[in-house]
Amino acid sequence: MALLDHLVNAFVLTCEKVLFEKDDVISLIRLVDVFYAPRGKVQPTNTVENCPAIGMAVVAAVKFDPTAADGTKHQFSLKLVRPSGEEKDILQGPAEFELTTSPKHPMAPVGFNGLFSPVMVVPKQLGQHRLIAFIDGQEVCQTIFTLAEVEEPKL
Repeated sequence: MALLDHLVNAFVLTCEKVLFEKDDVISLIRLVDVFYAPRGKVQPTNTVENCPAIGMAVVAAVKFDPTAADGTKHQFSLKLVRPSGEEKDILQGPAEFELTTSPKHPMAPVGFNGLFSPVMVVPKQLGQHRLIAFIDGQEVCQTIFTLAEVEEPKL
């Protein structure tokens, strides 16, 4: 049986911030699906050097039933796809994880939990952007966020 046949849950979420609780639990703050760039600043030629990037936190989880826990190593990767179809590897290379069970909870799902913060997106295009999650090069889930313009506050 292929690994993805054991998939029970997968998600990618965008939010403004995260908190690390004392008990090692991650709390998501302000789940967001629209991020704003200053009006007139979004240009296809923008780079990190000439335009402030939009910061966000990305949380991802991919879980498999415990029968998949065979000790094998796998790779998680995350790709940004802009409205034009331009693609960018968000992680600059895959994150590796191992499928093993927890001694305390041997029947719990196994897999990957990832927090990536800050993820900096250079505002090159307005519109819907996709974040696509992959396990071993195979797409497992995606989410959409929108990049829109907003007037800069006048001081």
